[in-house]
Amino acid sequence: DGGDIITNPVPEFLCHLYSMLRDPDLSEMISWCVPAEDEPDHVGGGMKGIGKIVCHQPEALQEKVLGNYYRHSKYASFQRQLNYFGFKKRLHGGKKGKLSPCSYVHEKLGTDPQSLLQLKRRPPAKKRDPNASLDSTHSV
Repeated sequence: DGGDIITNPVPEFLCHLYSMLRDPDLSEMISWCVPAEDEPDHVGGGMKGIGKIVCHQPEALQEKVLGNYYRHSKYASFQRQLNYFGFKKRLHGGKKGKLSPCSYVHEKLGTDPQSLLQLKRRPPAKKRDPNASLDSTHSV
């Protein structure tokens, strides 16, 4: 027995995301970047020393890449998955639009893209209860 530590399996979405970020052929469409300084939101909103995902060409990603890694090729679905894992979208140059270049930041990431594999899905949000508190304690 090698004394392997039992770990939870890494979610499939993150495994595929990691593979995409490691593929040099995709770097013009999607890449991993570690800012040397904190960035203002209009240039991607990255945090110093914390990796972020940069979607340079969301449209090309949707048309040529996502379908090779996921059961869908919709950029909106890809973005929803990133949201489930707690990523925050930062537009570049204030350009709005579903397929505008943007960055996805997450405070729990390290400098290595492998840090993606440690992320956990956020628990599902409760159905729009205006009285629900943000913590998990239920006091009535």
